[in-house]
Amino acid sequence: MSSVGSSARRDGGVNRPVSSAAESPQQLRRISQSVRRELQQSAESTAALARRFNINVKTAAKWRAREFLEDLPSRNHRRRVNVLSPIQEQAIVLARWCMRLPLDDLLFVIQAIHPTVTRSVLHRCLQKYGISSIPRTPPQRTGKGPEFGEFVVKLLTVPTAAGPLTTWSAMDLRSRFGFAELRYDVTPTWSAKCLASLCDAVPYPIRSVLTADLPAFCSSVGANDAEAHPFAAEAKKRGISHRIVPPSYPWRPEHHVQINRLAAQAACEDVITLTETEIGRHLVEFIVNMNFVRRLKCLGGVTPFQFAARHDGFDWRSYLRNCPYDLRATKHLIPAP
Repeated sequence: MSSVGSSARRDGGVNRPVSSAAESPQQLRRISQSVRRELQQSAESTAALARRFNINVKTAAKWRAREFLEDLPSRNHRRRVNVLSPIQEQAIVLARWCMRLPLDDLLFVIQAIHPTVTRSVLHRCLQKYGISSIPRTPPQRTGKGPEFGEFVVKLLTVPTAAGPLTTWSAMDLRSRFGFAELRYDVTPTWSAKCLASLCDAVPYPIRSVLTADLPAFCSSVGANDAEAHPFAAEAKKRGISHRIVPPSYPWRPEHHVQINRLAAQAACEDVITLTETEIGRHLVEFIVNMNFVRRLKCLGGVTPFQFAARHDGFDWRSYLRNCPYDLRATKHLIPAP
């Protein structure tokens, strides 16, 4: 009796028959594409079609408004694209290989140019090129690490539609102040001009430059023969010590092999369609953000420019007035030393 009474109370005091339409198999399974097609092509009203096929009126209205027969995916339709373009990968590899920035600092600098890059995507890109971990810089003879004004110069090739574009990049191992130039044809004379431009762009004296044993930096006679090579002659003219280091310095040799192998593979598969001017604009924007705007954790929360301003005898106000970079767009973002 209790079951009868409870059912009567649920039905409002009347034992109503259970509707067959509520438990109809047509409502428990997905309607077929033939029914969806007829819903879209029929001239009947939505209510009449719902009664005819024994479906909900909202379901009938939904399929009548659509122009396709397939189900929509149930995942989020606003997915973030986690695929890096070739220019983004080259920018990440250049910053990591030449500037030796930690993961968080690298993400902070890259997001200023490419806001969609996430930390996980950045880490996977570094793992792809085998540079996900930074080895320690070999200590100097004094045992105090790199000196202030000690720059490592590297060449990195970027595949473009017009041919391989070489990036001449330099980075201070102490202050992380960076510099880069672009050119298709790398010559010793152009390398010497890049060294002169580096001296003008850096806001403090350069003590030494560390390069690999490449034709762009030294001759076959020897690295100490200043008269035989324009780069060595320019370094001697400006009082800069020129030292030869392994091509992988300050990375390990296996990292250098991995970078060259994947760069050659990328040259065959992914070709950057941007022109030299467009790539140069991206490169200058990256260098300005890294040197003057972005605070780096590896420097104690200051920018490389702020870190360099602590150097004795550095007039940072005079440097900003005569800076070789165009800082008008980012002048309000540059923190004062």
